[in-house]
Amino acid sequence: MTAVMFEHRDQVYAVTLLPYDPLAVEAIKAVVPSFARRWSPLQREWLIDAVYGQRLAAALRRLDCTIVGLDGQRYHGANSAEWAREVFRRVGPERAPLAYKALSRICHPDTSTGDHRLMQELN
Repeated sequence: MTAVMFEHRDQVYAVTLLPYDPLAVEAIKAVVPSFARRWSPLQREWLIDAVYGQRLAAALRRLDCTIVGLDGQRYHGANSAEWAREVFRRVGPERAPLAYKALSRICHPDTSTGDHRLMQELN
């Protein structure tokens, strides 16, 4: 199972796949035109025009990917940390530290995309 993190940055989303999934990469290439996407090898993330975010998330959900961090997505209620449990369950114990590191870069309150509640749920 692939977790896909969307981090909003001005007019683009930084999209990170955990773990690498060739089907998810093909979905990115199929949904987002080449002029609206680029791969950043240093950060190991795709940068896509923000207008394609919702459409891409829908395509990735059809591939059974877990979507995290898309605008307007908030987790509340008694089972609010369930999303984090599901991500870690799906990536498995050997990849859990990598998933935690990537998610904490997005959720940590000291970042521009941070959210205190999401970080608590992640922990």
